[in-house]
Amino acid sequence: MANYNFSPDFEIGAKWQYLSGTAEAPISSIVLIQDPVTRGLNPLFASFSRVLGAKLTPYHKLDLRISHKWNFKGTKIGGFIEVLNVYNRKNTIEFIQNEGTFEIQGEEVTLEEHEVGEARQLPLLPYIGLTLEF
Repeated sequence: MANYNFSPDFEIGAKWQYLSGTAEAPISSIVLIQDPVTRGLNPLFASFSRVLGAKLTPYHKLDLRISHKWNFKGTKIGGFIEVLNVYNRKNTIEFIQNEGTFEIQGEEVTLEEHEVGEARQLPLLPYIGLTLEF
């Protein structure tokens, strides 16, 4: 995060976020649903013949902000323009389906199917706002 004040009333700032992602985890341990009878949380898949997993890839985004303040009848009024996800990064999530381990010609082989999808997030999003200090 960086901020630069050109004057006490005018500043510009940037925020860059980076997350390293996650290792593979079973979906049943990630997605829990509430049991309507016991009110407890249970895995989405109680029993499933294949192991389903998910992995978040490294994630990053950049946000920019410009703000200015004015004095109006003894009250400080500020305005700002902010842009989220400036370079419109499309972050992904990887789903892994483990079919099982098989022996082929005396060698153990694990069959996995990988599918990469787009993670839900805000796209490039500009917005403006006003602040009032009294």
